[in-house]
Formats: sequence, C-alpha cells, structure tokens
Amino acid sequence: MPINQLQIKPRAAAPSGGHSLRILIIEDNRDGAESMAVLLRAVGHQAYIAFNGPDGLVAADESQPDVVLLDIGLPGMDGYEVSRRLRDRHGDGLIILAVSGYCQTTDRERSKAAGVDQHLAKPVNLESLLKFLGMAKRGP
Repeated sequence: MPINQLQIKPRAAAPSGGHSLRILIIEDNRDGAESMAVLLRAVGHQAYIAFNGPDGLVAADESQPDVVLLDIGLPGMDGYEVSRRLRDRHGDGLIILAVSGYCQTTDRERSKAAGVDQHLAKPVNLESLLKFLGMAKRGP
C-alpha cells in the first residue's frame, strides 16, 4: 500500500505543541539510525534511538512514541517479533513502519502479519517519509 493511502491511527493525546511526533528508530546500523534521528530532529520531531529489539521495547515503553521506524533485520530479536510485542504493549494507536532491505512479497506479508502498518525499502526515500510523517501529525 502506498504511503499516501495508509490510514493514520491517531493516539489519544497530542504531544506538546501538537505538531511534532515522538519517533523511535530501532536500527542496528548506528550511523544510519543517528543520521535519521538528526534529520527528523531538524524538521521538528522528537527522535529516540535503540540499536536492538530488546532495547527498542524498553525505549518504546519509556518514550511512548507516535511512530516507530523499525529495521526488520535486527540481530537476536528480529523486527517481526519486535513489532508483535510493540502491538501487544501499545495497541493499534502506534504507527509502525518497517524500514528494511528485506522487501520481497513474503517479507511484506510477514510484516503485515506482525502488525507493521507500512513496509518501506532501504534506503528510505526521505521526501516520502517526511510526507507520510506530515500526514501523521496531530493537533491544530
């Protein structure tokens, strides 16, 4: 499903100011995760980083993100399992975007079954991602 057709499931409470999103990046590539966080912060979002699945689950509990950018090929606990656990803990209000090099039809089907809202191919098109995040913004 193209990003522009994704139905956004808003959370109950808007973040401070109503226009920034809390975005958790769960990615084992440190340079990639840190670069993405810098870009997201530069456009006004709050960005948090975890470098593996277990730390990502803890970070999600602590930061209560609106959006998770989730690598599928994580060591130890893969992104599919992380997504299932995030769904169990945070429900349908959390937007989960798989950002992965695994983009075959079977990978996308597994993502959907694990609760991922959208499966994006690496390298992610930054313009498309920012457009999607703009649709996900809440508030006035």
